[in-house]
Parts: sequence; structure tokens; C-alpha cells
Amino acid sequence: MKKLLLIAAFLPLLLWYGCKEEPTYPTYLMDAEFKSYIDFPVGSYWIYSDSISGQTDSIYVEDIQCGIGNNTEDFGRYNEFYRTEYWSSAMNKTFRSMTSYIEARTDSFFMYSIIYGAQITSENEISVQSVYSGYYENFVVDGQNYESVKEFTFYTSSYWCPYIGMIKTIERNNSGDTIAVWNLQRYFINN
Repeated sequence: MKKLLLIAAFLPLLLWYGCKEEPTYPTYLMDAEFKSYIDFPVGSYWIYSDSISGQTDSIYVEDIQCGIGNNTEDFGRYNEFYRTEYWSSAMNKTFRSMTSYIEARTDSFFMYSIIYGAQITSENEISVQSVYSGYYENFVVDGQNYESVKEFTFYTSSYWCPYIGMIKTIERNNSGDTIAVWNLQRYFINN
């Protein structure tokens, strides 16, 4: 009888624990405007010229993976991500970058290695948080006008145009001195 009473006393506790709901987390998806700056098909390429050294580099999209990342432990949310592999002709090397949407806004995201930028820098893969730092209705690169340009900064300043990608990157060393200015010369989006 005591065993039966003991089981009856703990049964509600066991049922409550077993039926406890898992916490729910928000999921942040990239909107169409945000994707227009970063979503380019395999086979797309960009050709840049460094106005300081005169070096040219071609960046090709080799592979893309996208999905929903679980950032519940670090950020308490799920985030849509793009993991892209690029090949740099100047460095004869493939680089991986990752873009995650970390807020419900289009002006802030993580970039693991700087998208395109790290591919044409002297640094190998780096992990940084690049933040939105400016918007330009019109932005001129080597005499070519681009519209709706967003600037993202960390050690570099990268300028992005929708449906085109990165149009300019100013690379700086740890002292803040400019060591490269990569300007877009031409591009091909493999639609």
C-alpha cells in the first residue's frame, strides 16, 4: 500500500516533467532586399583591380549551401545562413565565407571571412563581425555609378550593391593604414 501511495504521489510530477514544452525561439530569415546583396548563383564572378598595387583578381562562386542555423545557445534564435565558397585567381585558393542574418533588420550580419574581401586580401580566412555603417543612394567606383550601396566595416570597408555584389573594398592593416583598394572592373551574374 505504501508503494502504491508513493507512486501516486510522484506520478503527477513525472507527468508534468514529461509534458513540459520545449522553449520556442524566433527564426530570422533574410528578406528579398537583404538577399539581393549576397545571393549569387554558382558560376558568377567578379573581377577587381587594386588601385594601389595594380594587381588584378577574379573571384568565382564555386559552391553555395544555405539553411537555418541553430544559434539558440549563443543568441536565443535560429538564423538563415549562406555558406559560399569562392575561388580567387590571384591567390589560387578557395575561400569559404558565411553570412548569417542575426537580427530582424537588413543592416546587420555576421561575415565569416569578409565576403569577397577576404578572398583578395593578404590574410587567410579570418572570423570577424562586420557591421553596417552607411548607405549611399549613389556611389561611384572608377567612373561607374552604382545605386543603393551599403557599407560594412571592420578592418576593411566593403561597399555592396544589390544584384551586383561587392563593388569596392578598402583593406587596412592593424594600424588603420590603407594597404589595398579593390575596385570592381566587371562582373557576371550567372542567372
